[in-house]
Amino acid sequence: MDHHSLLQSLLGAVGDFFAFRTFIAPGVIYITYYVGAVSVPVLAWLVARQSRTRLLEELRTRAPDTWSETSGLGWKGWARVAGAALATFVILEISWRMLFEFLLAYFQIREALVSGAG
Repeated sequence: MDHHSLLQSLLGAVGDFFAFRTFIAPGVIYITYYVGAVSVPVLAWLVARQSRTRLLEELRTRAPDTWSETSGLGWKGWARVAGAALATFVILEISWRMLFEFLLAYFQIREALVSGAG
C-alpha cells in the first residue's frame, strides 16, 4: 500500500467519522460504563456527607439545647440510614447498568441493520 492510498483511506475514515457514518460509541461505551460505575457511588457518598454536615449544623443552630454530639439517631435510626444508603446504591448501580445495556442494544441493532442492508 503506497502513501497516497493510505492517506486517502485515513481521510475517508475521518470523513466517515465527521459525517456520523462511523460510530465510536460501541468501543468507548465500556470504558464510560466502568468509570461511571465507580464514580457514581463516590459522588453520591460525597453529596451525602456534605448533606449530613449541613443537616447537623442546622440542628445545632435551631435547637442547641437539645442537640449534642452524643445525641443522634440511635442504632435503629442508623440502621435505617444504612439500609436507605444501601438501597440507593443498588438502585443507582442497576439504573446505570440498564442505561448502558440499552445503549449497547441500540448499537447492536444499528449494526445488524447496516450490515443487513449493505
